[in-house]
Amino acid sequence: MKKQTWIRGLYLIVVLAALYFLFDVYLENRSVIEEWSGPSLAWAWAAGLGIAHLGLLWLLAEAWRSLVARTGEHCLPAQLLHASFLGAQVAKYLPGGVFHILGRHTWLAGKGAQHKHLAKAAVLESASMVFVAGMLACVVGAVLAFLTDYQLVVPLIGTVPVWLFGGGTFLSALGLGIMPRMLGAFSTLFPTVLIALFFIGQSVLFIVCASAVIQDASFQIVPVFLFSWILGFVVVGAPGGLGVREAALVVLSAGTIQPAEALLIGALFRIVTMIGEGLAYLAALVLVQGQADD
Repeated sequence: MKKQTWIRGLYLIVVLAALYFLFDVYLENRSVIEEWSGPSLAWAWAAGLGIAHLGLLWLLAEAWRSLVARTGEHCLPAQLLHASFLGAQVAKYLPGGVFHILGRHTWLAGKGAQHKHLAKAAVLESASMVFVAGMLACVVGAVLAFLTDYQLVVPLIGTVPVWLFGGGTFLSALGLGIMPRMLGAFSTLFPTVLIALFFIGQSVLFIVCASAVIQDASFQIVPVFLFSWILGFVVVGAPGGLGVREAALVVLSAGTIQPAEALLIGALFRIVTMIGEGLAYLAALVLVQGQADD
């Protein structure tokens, strides 16, 4: 118990330090930030990107359904599994940053799913998310370094979660008993492909948000975005990665874009994703009601 309290305290310190850092950046660049006019038809712009984010969350919902099925859990219809993922997204902003996982677990267990199957699927999902994000950061960074004068610092940093979680993903798959004899079997790769498509789409959304702040936004900021996403994800105490992801973005993009620009981009992307997650909750309600009517 004391160890768990110490870990929670450490996470809280990290989150508070990140928020304090962002506040300090805001104060130092307040005049520049307040002069920014924003995109035309800002709310329509944000709503459109929020709907696009909802579409990307559907990819993760299908990946979640596929992972649960591969643990041997077949008692629940796809509609409920999709709803459990989409509806739980808003819970990630509760203190602790893990209630979206605990919430869907509890809800699905109440529908008859076995705890061990849900726990195994959640472990593999988390490891796969970090593995894919880190791998994409490396690939994009390597391509940019080959085609341009892009520096490999961030992609090399991105290899850290790749090796740490890549091995964990593989071992988790073996432990779950879902790794087929033929590693190239598409049935096992399917969730990973969906997760990769999610991050590709997220990168495009991030570039669109960046283009509302800076004129020359390009794929050069993608590795920075992906690695900052990883940091926000692995710091469990940060609700939805709030503060940590934005602080990492400001730090890692130093020398590429100005701190005020990074802060504005991070805030815009956060607004867009929160709109998408709110829409995901509404979509989950529709799915649950549709299942009840069947």
